[in-house]
Order: sequence, then C-alpha cells, then structure tokens
Amino acid sequence: MKKLNFASITKYIILFLIALLLTVTAIVFLEGRKSKNISLWITPASYFNEGWYYFDSNSRRQEIDSLPARIPTDKFGTARIYHKIVRSSHHCMYIDYYAHHQAVKAFFNDELIFEYKAPTKPEWLKSYRSFHNLIAIPHNRDGILCIETKASISSTAGEFGQIRIGTRDELLNRLVTDRLPQFLLGAVLIVFGFILFIITAFYLRVAFDRTILYFTLLLIFLGVWQTEESRLLQFFIGFQALHWFFEYMMQPFILILSFLFIKELFINKKHPSLITLFICIVLSILSQLLLQVTGIAQMTSTLFMINAMFIIVFAYILVLINLNFEFARKSVKIIFSISIALCIVSFLVSSVIKHHKNFTDTILYLGIVFLFISISIFVIQKTQKQFNAVRSAEIYKKLAFLDIATGVSNQTAWYTLIENFSADEIKLDKYCLFMFDMNNLKIINDQYGHLEGDKAIHSFCECLKRAVGKSGDIYRVGGDEFICLCKDIDYTRATQITNMFEYYAKNQTETKIHFTAAHGYAFFSPVSKADFLKAQSEADKAMYENKNLSKQGRN
Repeated sequence: MKKLNFASITKYIILFLIALLLTVTAIVFLEGRKSKNISLWITPASYFNEGWYYFDSNSRRQEIDSLPARIPTDKFGTARIYHKIVRSSHHCMYIDYYAHHQAVKAFFNDELIFEYKAPTKPEWLKSYRSFHNLIAIPHNRDGILCIETKASISSTAGEFGQIRIGTRDELLNRLVTDRLPQFLLGAVLIVFGFILFIITAFYLRVAFDRTILYFTLLLIFLGVWQTEESRLLQFFIGFQALHWFFEYMMQPFILILSFLFIKELFINKKHPSLITLFICIVLSILSQLLLQVTGIAQMTSTLFMINAMFIIVFAYILVLINLNFEFARKSVKIIFSISIALCIVSFLVSSVIKHHKNFTDTILYLGIVFLFISISIFVIQKTQKQFNAVRSAEIYKKLAFLDIATGVSNQTAWYTLIENFSADEIKLDKYCLFMFDMNNLKIINDQYGHLEGDKAIHSFCECLKRAVGKSGDIYRVGGDEFICLCKDIDYTRATQITNMFEYYAKNQTETKIHFTAAHGYAFFSPVSKADFLKAQSEADKAMYENKNLSKQGRN
C-alpha cells in the first residue's frame, strides 16, 4: 500500500474543501431560487417629451409636438419652454435636462428653482462643454414649470433635447446604463495603455521603441476622450475646464500621436507624403484654435476639420501598413484591413450626420473599437517580430563571446571585459587572476589524435569549473590557456581553488588520458585597464615558474 506523504494529504484536503464548498453553494442555490429577486437598477426613468409649449414673439402659445425641438429665441438669445405640472402626477421627481453649451434656469410658478451658468472666463471660450442637469420639481404643488436656456454658441440657440423624468436614483441609473459601455471602453483603453507602457518600458526594455510608445499614449488619450464622451466623469470631477480639455483638446493630441505613429512606420522620414500630411494636420489644428480664440467660429463648428484629418490619417495607416509590413498570416492582415476600414467609415458617418446625436455617438464608439482592434493587431505583430529579432541578436551576442568547445567565455569576452572596465571612485575592488595552462597538449594530440585532445581540453575545463564554482569567471584565451578572474577572495581560497583543480583533474573519468596543468595567480586592485594586463602578466610568470618546478620534480 502506498504510504501517504504530506503533499498527498494536502492535495486530498484541498479537494475535499472544494467539494464541500460546491455542495454548500448548490444547496443555497436550490433553496434560494424561490426567494424574491432584488435589482440594483431601479425602474428606468421615463421620457418627459410631450406637453411642452412656448410663446412666440407675439406672445401666442405654440405647442411642441415632442422633444427634441428647436424654438425661436428672443433678441438676447434666450429661449423658454413650459409644461403644466399636476400635483398628483409626481412625488419627489426630478427631470434630467442636458445643457448643450447653454446656461440653464428653471422656474416653478415664476420661482427660480435651479440655475446653471456656464463659466465666462476666458471670454473667447464659448463652447465650454455640455452637462446633464438634474432639476428637482417641487412636490405637493400644482404649477407651471419653465426651462430657460441661453446658448453660448449660435448653433445651440433655442435647442432643447429629450428630457427624462423620475426619481433622482432612476435618472442617475438611466444615465449610467446608457453611457456605461462607452465609459467602460475608455477605461479599458486607459488600463490597457498603461499596462502595455509598463511592460515595454520596464520589463521588456530591450524591445521598447517609439512605435509602441506612441501606440500606448494613443490608447490612453483615446480612453480619456471616450470616458469624457460618456458624460459619467461628471460624477467624479466637478472642474469644468478639465471636462472641456478632455472633450476638445484630446482630439488634436490624438491626431498628433497618430501622425507620430505613422512617422515611425516610414523608413524615409522626409517622404513628401509624410511632410504633406504633417502640414495638413498642423494647419487644421492651428486654424481651429485661431477661429476659437478670435470668436469667428466656435470649437464645436470646426470639429469637422479634425474629423477629416482623422479619416485621412487612418487611411494613411491602412495603406502604409499594408504596403510596408509583412503580417504573420494573411488572415490577420485581412482582419486588420477590415477593422481600420470600418473605423474610417464610422468616422465618416459620424461627421456627416449631425442631427441624431445618439446614433452618431454609437457609430463613433464603434469606430474607436475598430481602431483599437486594428492597431492592436499591428502592434502585436510588430512586437512579435521585434522580440524575435532581439532574441536572435542576444543569441549572436552570446555566440560571439562563447568558446563553443568548452562552454566558457572566449578571448574576445576577456578583452571586452578589460575594455569596458571603469574604476570605482569610492572603493577599489580586490581581484585574483589565475592562469591555467594544460601540460603536454601537443604530445596528447600527436599520440592520441585531436579528437581525444579535444576531450581532454573539455575535461580540463570541467575540472576548472568545479574548482572555481561561483567564485569567479573563466575565459579560454588560447588553445590550452585559461584565465580565471575571481573577486573578493583571499590567499586561502586561492590555494584551495588550485588544490581542488588538481584533485578533480587526477580523478576525472571523461577521458582515459591523464593530464596535468601549470597554474599561477596574482592579486590586484585595478584602477585602469592596464592593471588587468599587468596582473595577467604576473600570473603568467607565476604559472611558468610552477611549470618549471613540476618538470624539475618529475626529473
């Protein structure tokens, strides 16, 4: 019968605990299936789009069929819509009004119950973002609700979007439900970008290049833009200027990073098409900023320039990568091309269709997804090729400094070590340099053949490795000459190394040939490269003295 050990007992106990936990879980699930379900998401808020009206310039009441709608404004650019509120129709209700570059006031029976005023500094900045406003309706009172808006830009004057009504929780939950996918997309892009940056910057530093750097930054900026577009950042950040930056300034930055990404793909950095693309990007960004600052046209009405450049840039990426990059598989190349083509179509559609915001937001959201998929495919393929190249380079580097016959470092590695030496200004390290020379290698080759001679050399080196252990590094600097460089050892350890080598050489069984070696060593604390060569010379001299003493002993 097999005896149980600790590992087996542990395994059986863990399996028993897992089975026990699954059994208890199954019982709870079966017994609890009849219990009443709970839901985090309360009944969704309902639309409040009918029953609104306004007064025209002749003070005549005009009914609004349904929101969204646009109504005339007065000479001050102000627009007002009204709705009759009946006491029995609500209790502790709120309405969600989305201010699209508008200052908002809400009145109930001519009493001001809510006010949002867009910032006025700097004065030239009219498009200061759009926000959801939750307006509490006074309960237990009948009356007339009035929503007054004053647009900061002409394109939104008299514009009223859809309005929802419900409790505060219902409105917030509906807002989160509608915008959560876009927020999660942005969060995923940000997290993925940071993870990729950390991996390439710290863990895979050798393979890190600017293409991946720009890609990671592009992901982070796209993520920030998408989280802002979801409008959910309003729950966490109240600083309106920062919202404006995330909404409008992210896009030019994304455009710049896209260009830098393309630039890294070009072998010829001064290619005419690349220069033309750069000029167009710079002009579109400068024109947009100039029109905004001067007040000629607001940021919202000039976004088409940025969107047009996005389409051109993505088309560049599609053509350039297909022409200049070899994918691992044809199917991967097809998926990449389709994804980025769909991204271009998405941006084109969202730029053309302006009056259905929910639809265009969805299309733009899909475009970002397609862009993420396509560029991720490219970067993964490029990174794989780069890692393979780095791995090959490391192998070649090892081979350049390796003595194939013995597995220790070669003469090139020894002189490279000396060439790269720099003295420690605070503390000088103490070294011991050994020279080992195999006796009578020529006689062994002549008598037994070079194959047996190679075995003897290999066995010689194995004995030296065992004697030195982790105390130092071994270099083969000649046919039968080896250098061993040890750091921070004393005379006792040095003598022990030579004695252990002689013991291992005497008792080796790899070859039938009995071999011996002469050896010598020198202690030194290098302050320059020349000190290594001087120590080598001293150890070499001591080695030949040892060789002569051995010959005299045999005689």
